[in-house]
Amino acid sequence: MSALRLIEGEGQGARVTHAALRLDPRSRRPGIAHEELELRLGSCAAVAFAGAAHDRLPPPLWSLITIESERVLQAVASSGPARRELEVHLDWAARLPVSDVPHGTRLRAWASALRRPIDPPLHATPTPGATLSLIVPYHTLLAWELAADVAGLPLLDWARSLITSAGRGRALWEAAAAEAGCTLGEWVALFALTNPDAS
Repeated sequence: MSALRLIEGEGQGARVTHAALRLDPRSRRPGIAHEELELRLGSCAAVAFAGAAHDRLPPPLWSLITIESERVLQAVASSGPARRELEVHLDWAARLPVSDVPHGTRLRAWASALRRPIDPPLHATPTPGATLSLIVPYHTLLAWELAADVAGLPLLDWARSLITSAGRGRALWEAAAAEAGCTLGEWVALFALTNPDAS
C-alpha cells in the first residue's frame, strides 16, 4: 500500500495525499479486512485470463471484481433483456468519474488505478490447473459463501461458474463504487434501486 505524506499545512486542516497505486496480483481495496481464497480455475482459466488481458488487470483482481459484480447482478436483476439493460446503464454510470471525491484519499487512489489500465497490457497464458490467490474483502467472502449455499454449490465451483458467465469491463464499476464511498455490491444494488427503469 502507498505511504501517507503531508503536502500542505499542519494539524487539523492539513491535507494528506497518497502516492499513486500500481495494480498487481496482490492488489486489494484499501480500508477493509481481507481473506485469501485459492481458486483453482479449471475449465474457466482461458476465460479468466482472456478477460484480465482485455481489461488490462492482473487475473486475480479481474476475477475478484468479476465474481462480485456477477453475484450482485444475479441478486438484483432478472435474466434476459432487463438484466442486459441494467448492465448497459451500469457501464454508462461507471464511465463518469465522481468529481467531488476528496483527492488524496486511498479510495480515490484505488479508483484512479482502476481507471488507468496496466501498460503494457497483460498477455499471460493460463497453465493447466492454474490457481489464483484472490484477496477478497471479508464481508464479500461471507456474501459469496451465502450465495454459493443458496445455489447449492461448493464455494469454488460457484465462483468458477460466475467467471464463465460474466461480462468484461467491470473494473470501472469498482472504480465508481470506490469514488462513491461504497462497495461494489452496494454500488450496483443502490443503482438498481434508485434507477428502476434500468432493471
